[in-house]
Amino acid sequence: MDGGSSNGNNDNSSKKYGILVVEDNPDVSSLLSALIRLKGMESVKARTLEECTERIHGPDRIAVAVMNGRLAMEKGGVLISMIKQASPDTPILGIVEDDSDRANMLRLGCDDFAKKPVSAETIIDKVLVLMAKKQNEAAAASSRA
Repeated sequence: MDGGSSNGNNDNSSKKYGILVVEDNPDVSSLLSALIRLKGMESVKARTLEECTERIHGPDRIAVAVMNGRLAMEKGGVLISMIKQASPDTPILGIVEDDSDRANMLRLGCDDFAKKPVSAETIIDKVLVLMAKKQNEAAAASSRA
């Protein structure tokens, strides 16, 4: 799934869900993506606002977005807004430098955060929690319908 659809089928029901890793440092991005794949999940990487736009509107569905806080808050949080507009139920995990970044990320629409320095395992644990919460909310909504 790294960057494109894993199959040629255009049926949305067959598209895989992936973790979008928005990080401009290629080493960090590759490390997180490799760990995500080791945990049995798909990974989609984006290093820029433009790449993120392509991934969000691409053929694969995004289960959770993990993003560098500096990139997420660039241009007034347009990246966070763009993800929430394209897919309002997609949780966003922001990786932040300090407490002021944390407050800004949450205000802009992030669902959770991790403060640097943070281990890759902690990020994966938070991703799994966000995915479980999303599944529970979807199950609750369908049972009310």
